[in-house]
Amino acid sequence: MENFYLIPEYKKAFIGTTLAKPSNQTVAVYDFEKCIKIIMETDKLPYDEAMETLYFNTINADLGDKTPIIIQRHNLKEMEGWDFDE
Repeated sequence: MENFYLIPEYKKAFIGTTLAKPSNQTVAVYDFEKCIKIIMETDKLPYDEAMETLYFNTINADLGDKTPIIIQRHNLKEMEGWDFDE
């Protein structure tokens, strides 16, 4: 496995790795909600401000081919009515 960039402060939000396209570079994958909770606890911020912090400092960061992926999980109930390409 190739080296990939880990974000130390989000260690508890790390859920695995994946291959980013088109480079096929191994990248770290983090859980969005867990990252938000970490920021809320660490920085004593409300949810909305923690989300802004995550977007500004992490999601919008560009580390080239090694940029980590932050995923938002959705349950089937949330997805009712979503329009999917078949």
